[in-house]
Amino acid sequence: MQVAHRLEDAWELFRDSQRAGIAEAIIALIGEQDEPVTIAEISQRARISRPTFYKYFPRLGAAMLYVHLEVIDAITRHAQAAVAASAGAGIGKVLAGFGAFKDLVLDRPDLIRFTSYFDFTFRRHGLSTEERRQLHDVERERSRFGLASFLDGQRDGSIKSELDAEETLQVMSLALVGLAQRLVVTIDEPDAVGVDVDAAFEVALEVWRRYLLSVPEPR
Repeated sequence: MQVAHRLEDAWELFRDSQRAGIAEAIIALIGEQDEPVTIAEISQRARISRPTFYKYFPRLGAAMLYVHLEVIDAITRHAQAAVAASAGAGIGKVLAGFGAFKDLVLDRPDLIRFTSYFDFTFRRHGLSTEERRQLHDVERERSRFGLASFLDGQRDGSIKSELDAEETLQVMSLALVGLAQRLVVTIDEPDAVGVDVDAAFEVALEVWRRYLLSVPEPR
């Protein structure tokens, strides 16, 4: 019985490794070319056969959703680490979490680039109804990562009490993810010498800080 369990564990690790290889291949290919990636290209990059690809994913959209959810988890963990390292009032923690997108633009632009590709290629037309439902549920759950900090800010007086926490966080997320996506694309352009990621996020976060502040600053 123990031997059977060990064999099953070994096979599961192998399957996880192959799925991870497929995800890495997809992210790498998206970063290297402008054309839509194909199952043939993914299989070749991941060093697997097409039948092996289909063993894990029935369609290309299913593979893209899998990668997207993995990327969401990675981005969420990064933001949570920034929040945990931030001390002080709730507003500071909220802004620290969203400020983590700047680090991703600089350190892991491949993840941000993938989110752009997924949004414009698969979000509306490349997923099944069940996959879209799964995506909606996961994104809604992950979007709440800053909720505790936001509510802390409303309790400690650093964030306006009249703001709807979930709605505001959703809009902040859309705005700052969009900024990150655009910066990644802009940085890749030949004449991108003047692109300053730090300055762009400093301005964006300052705008949000002023909006969230419980006590308006003098005009």
